[in-house]
Amino acid sequence: MTVPEIDALNDRIWEICDNDARRALELSLHARQTAEQIGYRRGLACALRNLGTCHSVLLDYAAAMEELLEALGLFRALDDAQGEGVVLNAIGKLHFRLNDYEAALDCYTRSLELRQQIGDRRGEASSLNNIGLVYFDMARYLDAHEYHSRSLQIHEEVGNPGGAAIAINNLGLVYMTLGDKESALDCHRRSLEIKRTLGNLSGVSASLNNLGDLYRKLGDYPRALDHNRQGLEIARRTGHRYNEVQALINLGETYHALGDLEQAMTYYEQGLEALRGGADGFTQAETLLSIADNYIQRGLLDRALGYVRQALALGEALASQDYQPRPPVPFDRLRGTVRPRLRPGTLQGVS
Repeated sequence: MTVPEIDALNDRIWEICDNDARRALELSLHARQTAEQIGYRRGLACALRNLGTCHSVLLDYAAAMEELLEALGLFRALDDAQGEGVVLNAIGKLHFRLNDYEAALDCYTRSLELRQQIGDRRGEASSLNNIGLVYFDMARYLDAHEYHSRSLQIHEEVGNPGGAAIAINNLGLVYMTLGDKESALDCHRRSLEIKRTLGNLSGVSASLNNLGDLYRKLGDYPRALDHNRQGLEIARRTGHRYNEVQALINLGETYHALGDLEQAMTYYEQGLEALRGGADGFTQAETLLSIADNYIQRGLLDRALGYVRQALALGEALASQDYQPRPPVPFDRLRGTVRPRLRPGTLQGVS
């Protein structure tokens, strides 16, 4: 392959990664091998960037981090500020999903500064959005609203509807958390409509999951099930494991609310299996507690105990870390007084 052909292949991979992660991974491996063979460093950097992004989508965080760090070093050696900004943003995403908010903010802030320096307004808006998500999970909701609003404004100014849809989605998360359900519904519906128009399947799946979660909280269980089933089908078709996890857990929560504990368990267990592939420990702990709660309500206390022990071990591991990513794991809800608090914003919306 020639240099222009490798560039074209890397560009194609970047475009399809979210909608067909498995195919994108295959093509990225080919692009890396070809770039290495002809000694094309920029092509190798872009291929590694794409590989890291694909592995992140597929929840293989160890591989993703290794590839992205190598890509970062290459882009810096090439004095490619735009490439460096993209990769810093991607590394920040990994830290965010692993709950290391201090590291995520550091990467996102450095990415934001680079993008502002070179006038990359779309990239600037993306970094602003991701900083907003960190603030959201830190319960700094007004700060989150500010950053998502700034991101939306820039995306609209530069004519980037895909980025605008992500910012609108995340504003919906903030509104729901603050109790403004009408604004939350409006944001998620608008975001879904834009993503469908653009053919952004991973975005459609995420928005369907968010709407399903919102309808469950509003007590509209038929709509909740319908939206999350659609979200799950698209996530599995595109290979987007993060969206698959969200849909599975949301379906488990809805069936639990309906009193169908066996069906709820089916989805919880599928979600837990997917989570063990690399998603954050906090969400794993909450899912383990959901399963334990389910067994307790069915009178199967011995089975529940094993899952409680696993959740406690994860909770202790999180508590021993140097950062405090989220509020403590809510073990008290096993008394039957508190249901799970699975926030949709932790599983998508990163740009």
